[in-house]
Amino acid sequence: MTIRAILACALVGCIAWGQQVARAPAQHTQAIAEPQTPAEARATVSADGRATVPTQALRTPEERLHELRVRKCEKLVRTFYPNSGFLRYCETLISTHERMEAEGGPRAAGYGGAWYWSVVYGAANFSLRVGATAPGNCAGPMDVKHRPLVTDPVANIEWHCREMLGFYVRGVRGRDLCESVFYPRAPRDWGGGRFRRTDARFRECLNGGA
Repeated sequence: MTIRAILACALVGCIAWGQQVARAPAQHTQAIAEPQTPAEARATVSADGRATVPTQALRTPEERLHELRVRKCEKLVRTFYPNSGFLRYCETLISTHERMEAEGGPRAAGYGGAWYWSVVYGAANFSLRVGATAPGNCAGPMDVKHRPLVTDPVANIEWHCREMLGFYVRGVRGRDLCESVFYPRAPRDWGGGRFRRTDARFRECLNGGA
């Protein structure tokens, strides 16, 4: 092999080596930039040093349904009863309905979705006013009739949901639930159709009319 051929081979080898070195940083950068899972990408570290992941990264269908119900409840309260004090208890109401459905067996199936009629009931009777009372040992936000008065909002919601569940498991549905809770012996609307009118306003709001 001539000297010229040897030099040519050496030059080719140097060029190939230089190309490999030039590609190495690009490959390293690509490895760093590989996409993360949504949970990893959006995880944050709290003040106490614990890593937390936003709920939307891990939500199940049941969790998404729960959040949708809470948002609907909150929309109704913000629109019609912003000063009632009930906004912070929408989560409590929805969770109570869903828990009672889970605990109630086959006859309670679907009771989680009856949260809407509880809101209609409390709104038509007490404007969902937390801590409000009325003659006859009635207390808000859900118009629970009991002696002594049930003024604690969480206990009030629990009591009402348990009472409504008693009619639900017997096959009562829809606005009839409100009428049955209000007049157990002779279910009916009152005040010129308070339940009917409240239901109509709520449906318009949730359908985009308000």
